[in-house]
Amino acid sequence: FLKRKSETADSTADPITQVEPVLTAESSKTDSSELSERQLLAVARSFAVRKLGLSRKPSGAARRMMQQQGFSSAIIEAVITSLIEDQYLDDKRIATSRTRNRLGAKAESAHRTAQRLQQLGLSDDSIEAALDSRPPDDELALQALKAKFDHHFSAGFAAVSPELLARMRRFLFSR
Repeated sequence: FLKRKSETADSTADPITQVEPVLTAESSKTDSSELSERQLLAVARSFAVRKLGLSRKPSGAARRMMQQQGFSSAIIEAVITSLIEDQYLDDKRIATSRTRNRLGAKAESAHRTAQRLQQLGLSDDSIEAALDSRPPDDELALQALKAKFDHHFSAGFAAVSPELLARMRRFLFSR
């Protein structure tokens, strides 16, 4: 029930002002306050879907994008819920994928991985679920050390020089 105004409209203009209501027989029966909220919800959802595109984005990114456009918190939460139900947003999938990418040579501690996922704007539940499915930190540290310093492990830890041990410590602290 929404129709875009002329195609010559400024693309940087507010998305709310770029649409005009087209009343149908069904929508004209509702009261005007409900209609305007429905219209606003439709505009916000249309805006979010258009900006999200085909790639999977975290819900936090969609939320920030709509906040920058000036949508109210209630409208944003309704749109986010709708987009999650329609699988446009899937925080668990993104968190699992990003966590899986941080194994082996790129291994990080659970704390660092959680920080990275929070910066993306993923929900706390999805972060926790992704971290539960990964190996413990000590196993990941050993994987990272073997990937980085593989040629030094052939003789075992006893033959490692103090300088190399210091490099290994610094490497692990960065993770």
